[in-house]
Amino acid sequence: MRVFAAIWEALFPYIPRCVVCGTEKDVSCYLCPTCKEEMDTLIMGLTDTTGLTACAAYRYKGSAARIVQSFKYGGNRWLSAFMAQAMLHAAVNTHTGFDCVCHVPLHNKKRRKRGFDQAELLSKRIAALTGKPYLPAIKRIRNTPSQTKLNAQERKENMRGAFEAAQIVKGRVLLVDDVLTTGATAAACADVLKAAGAQSVTVLTFARAEEKE
Repeated sequence: MRVFAAIWEALFPYIPRCVVCGTEKDVSCYLCPTCKEEMDTLIMGLTDTTGLTACAAYRYKGSAARIVQSFKYGGNRWLSAFMAQAMLHAAVNTHTGFDCVCHVPLHNKKRRKRGFDQAELLSKRIAALTGKPYLPAIKRIRNTPSQTKLNAQERKENMRGAFEAAQIVKGRVLLVDDVLTTGATAAACADVLKAAGAQSVTVLTFARAEEKE
């Protein structure tokens, strides 16, 4: 397999493409200059959400939103490399310290339908980049309806009793998801992690969406 992979790489070498527009010209760190300029206007960092310390790489708008949609619904898992790198950069810039990484899990039915768990993929990449342990510390025990059209209070009610701890947790936990909106899902997971022994929980997402009224 290694020999085949080496031959394939020699015949078809990887050419970096912009994750937004797909161009191969002047691409650095997954972005061409034009798309980087747009993405830079969407950069976030620390973001307010009730009762939680949270950090997001970008606002959920424009190209950042399209990247999430392509990753999550288009099956483009390779985008996780760029997303995880951007998320980690945001965490470093906001001095977010952590001892382990876990994720907001999908229910098994939704995971089977989608074919993968986007937050799990992001959390494993971040763990690999930092050398911190990845912990599958949370289990989703209730297949909740989609949160997309729900307001803040409805999201909170929707998440009630949706998760349970899968193992004992110690230290400072970095809780990873793709998008943060009202924080209802993250708060439910944080409560489970703290009950399982976490010293603290910091939420890290690729994007932060605007809350619905």
